[in-house]
Amino acid sequence: MARFQRVWVVFRKDLIDALRDRRTLVAMVIVPVVLYPLLMVVVVQALKLEKERLERQHYRIGVPDADHERWLRGLLDEEIAAAASASAPAGVPHGGFRARLDPDQYEIVVSPERPERLILESRLHVVLRLDPPPSHDEAIPPNRRVMLFYDAAEVASNVAQENLADLIDECSRRIIDERLADHGLEHDVLLPLEIRPLSLASPAKLGGSLLGQIMPFLLVIITVTGAIYPAIDLTAGERERGTLETLMAAPAPIMQIVAGKFLVIAAITLAITTLNLASIFLTVRFGGLAEAIAQRLGEAADVTALSFRVLPIVLLTMVPFVVFFSAIMLAVCSFARSFKEAQNYMMPVVIVAILPAMIVSYMPTLSLTGMLAVTPVANIVALIRELFLGKYDVGGIVLVLGSTCLYAAAAVLGAARLYGQEAVLFTDVGSYKALFHRRLIRPKLLPPASVALLTLAVMFPVQFYWQSALVTETTSAAGFRWVILGSQVLFFAAPALLVTWFVRADWRATLSLNRPAPHAVPGALLIAAGIVPLACLITRIQVAVGALSTDNPAMQELQQRLIGDGNIVLMVLVFGIAPAICEELMFRGVLLAGLRDVLRPLALCVTVGLLFGLFHMMVEKLLLTTLLGALLAYVCWRSGSILLSMFVHGVNNTLLLLCTRYESLAAFFGADASGRLESPAWVAPVGVACVAAGLMLLRRSASRGTGL
Repeated sequence: MARFQRVWVVFRKDLIDALRDRRTLVAMVIVPVVLYPLLMVVVVQALKLEKERLERQHYRIGVPDADHERWLRGLLDEEIAAAASASAPAGVPHGGFRARLDPDQYEIVVSPERPERLILESRLHVVLRLDPPPSHDEAIPPNRRVMLFYDAAEVASNVAQENLADLIDECSRRIIDERLADHGLEHDVLLPLEIRPLSLASPAKLGGSLLGQIMPFLLVIITVTGAIYPAIDLTAGERERGTLETLMAAPAPIMQIVAGKFLVIAAITLAITTLNLASIFLTVRFGGLAEAIAQRLGEAADVTALSFRVLPIVLLTMVPFVVFFSAIMLAVCSFARSFKEAQNYMMPVVIVAILPAMIVSYMPTLSLTGMLAVTPVANIVALIRELFLGKYDVGGIVLVLGSTCLYAAAAVLGAARLYGQEAVLFTDVGSYKALFHRRLIRPKLLPPASVALLTLAVMFPVQFYWQSALVTETTSAAGFRWVILGSQVLFFAAPALLVTWFVRADWRATLSLNRPAPHAVPGALLIAAGIVPLACLITRIQVAVGALSTDNPAMQELQQRLIGDGNIVLMVLVFGIAPAICEELMFRGVLLAGLRDVLRPLALCVTVGLLFGLFHMMVEKLLLTTLLGALLAYVCWRSGSILLSMFVHGVNNTLLLLCTRYESLAAFFGADASGRLESPAWVAPVGVACVAAGLMLLRRSASRGTGL
C-alpha cells in the first residue's frame, strides 16, 4: 500500500498545481463550456442573418431585348399566381440556410451589352438569354435553351442564379403537363420507370452518419491537444522551475513519481475530452444546428437520438486512447529542456495523430476490418464512426480496444523507463546515446517491462499486416505454411532473442532455460493430457450458448483448408511444433520475465494469457486462447522451465491438428463443435480432472532459477 500512497501524493500535488494554473482551467473548462456554445450560436445566428439579408435584397436580371423581358415577366407572373393559388409562399423551398427568393424580388433590366461585361462589372446579378429568342407571333412555344450568365464567386449572383433556375425548372414542368393534357395524356406517360428510393435508415442512424464523419476526427484533435499542456508543464515546466532535481531526490522510486505525473496528465486529458464532447452535443442539440442539419438531411433525420445513447460508449473507447497519448506526450516532453523546446517536440506528435484520423474521416467506405482494426489512432476513429451508425461489432470492438490497450501499456512503461534515465533527467544531449547503444547498457537479470511490452506492441500490427497481405484466396497450402513459419520466426522467436541480447539480460533467467522443478514434470504431463478435452468442452459450451460465431466464415474456412492440405508431418511441424517453440520464447519467455517484477503472480498469468489470446486475432476463440495462454504461463512460472510450457503447447496444437485429419480422434476428444460426432461421456470430466490435478502438482513445485 505504501507505493500507492506515494503515487497518490505525487498525483495530488501535481493535480493541485495544475488546477491552480489559470491556463489549465481555461483549457479544461472555459474553452469547452463557453467556446463551443458561443461559436455555435454566433455561427448559426450569422448564417440566419445572412439568409434574411439575402431574402430582403432585390436582384437585377438582365435581358437583351423587350421580347426577352416579356417572356421573363410572364414566367414570374405565372409563378406568383401559382403560389397564390396553392396558398403557399412563392418560390421553391430549400432546407438548411439557403436563401429562398420570391418572384417579386427580381428587377428586370433590358440591356443589349455583352453578358460578360455586365456580370464582371457587377452591374447585373444574372443575364438571361434564350435560344431561339422569343417572338410576338408564337402560336406554340418551341423548346428553348435557357442560358444564365452569372458570377459563381459572388454570393448574390450565385443566389439569384440558383433561385431563377428553380423557377425556370418549375415552369418547364408546367409546360410539359399542359402539352400532355392537350393530347389527353397524363404526366406518368413520361415516367415508364419511376424510381422511388425508400431508405430504411432510422432517424438516429441518419443523424449518426453525419456526426460519425465529424466527431471522431474532432475527438482525436481535442484529446491530443488536451494532453499537450499538462505534459509540458509536468516535465519541461518542472525543469524550468528548478523543482525536478528536488522531486527526484524524494524518497520514492522513479516509477511511482512517473505514475503520479502520468495519472495527472491522463485525468486532465480525459476531463477535457469529456467536457468537450458533452459541450459539443449540447450545443448541437440546443444551439439550432440540429434543426438545420435535419432540414438538409430530411425531416426524418435526428442528430441527437443516437448521440446521447452512444455518448457513454464513445467515452469508454476514448479511455485507452487517452492513456496511450498521455504516455506518449510524457515520454516526448521528458527530453525537452524548456517549455518552448517541448512545444516544438509536440508538433510532430500532433501531426502523426491527426494524419491517420483525417484519412479515415475522409474515407467513409473504410470498415472496421483487416489492418485498420489494429492501426493506432485510425482504429479508434473507425470504431467511433461505427458506434454513431449504431453498429456494435463485438469482435471489432475487442480487437480495437485490446490493441489500443496494448499500445497504451507499452507507452506507459516506456515513458516511465525514459523518465528515469539520467540522460533524460539532466538533458545531456551527448549522453542520449546511452539509451540506444548496447555497450552502454548495464547488464541485468531480466528485461524491463517497458521493453517487453514495446516489442509486443510493435510486433502485433506488423504480424497482422504480414498475414493479411500474404494470405489470399489464391494462396496455396505450401505458400500458407511458409507465411506461418515466417511469421513465427520473424515476429516471435527472433524479436525475443534479439531483445534479450540487446538489453543484456540473463538468457537463462529471461527465457527460463532451467531444469523443471521436481513435481512440475508430472503436473505438466497431466495438463497436457487434459488440455484438449477441456478446450473442446469449452468450445461446445460456447456453441451451445451461441457465443461462438465469426464475422468472416469464408476466411476461417480458407485457413482451415490451407492448414489441413498437404503432408501431415509438415502440418504438425509448421502449425504445431513451430508455434510451441517460437510463441513460448516471446510470451512465456521475454513477456513473462519482463512483467514478473511489475505484476503479482495471478495478474501476471492472466495478463500474459490475455495478450496471447489477443495475438491470435480470433475474437470468438479469445476465451479459449486466453485460458491456454494463462495455463502455459502458470506452467512456466511454477516449474521454472519454459521447456514444459513448450511441451504442453506442442501437445495441444498437435492433437487439435490431428483431429482435423482423423474423424475418430475428433470424435474421441469431442472436437466436433457441431455435435454430429458423439464423444465418450467420460473424456471431458477426465480431462478437467487431469488439468486440475496437474495444477495442484505444479502448485507444490518449487520454482528454480526464475527469481520468484
